[in-house]
Amino acid sequence: MISENNNFEIIDRRHSPRFRVDYLANISSSFENIFATVIDISENGIGIILPKEFYVGDQINVSISSDLYQEKKPDLIKFNINMETEIVWIKKDDDKNMFRAGLKIISMEKEDLKKLRDHVNNLVDESLIKDQ
Repeated sequence: MISENNNFEIIDRRHSPRFRVDYLANISSSFENIFATVIDISENGIGIILPKEFYVGDQINVSISSDLYQEKKPDLIKFNINMETEIVWIKKDDDKNMFRAGLKIISMEKEDLKKLRDHVNNLVDESLIKDQ
């Protein structure tokens, strides 16, 4: 978008703020189960690095558990979240045989949605404390 003084504005189309994370996730599709790395998270979607190619429109189940991080991050609030997602974009990482993707959350149990909201709110609180 171009403003009145011909400067470009960046418009964030996301509905919720995203937070950088580094979580291991179990990915289930109709064909297989694999591990991937969640690199950002919000109430509406996640950014992820996948070890294999998927396609826009593919629906995959993503399971994230804090149990995998108890030794590295003992102060991390416990959570186990399962969500059905849809790939909205994907691109091959130039340096590796990996794929970066943006996933939209399309369904999740109410209990998991509450856990996700609580977790994101905790990330908001942590970022506010760091900014002070």
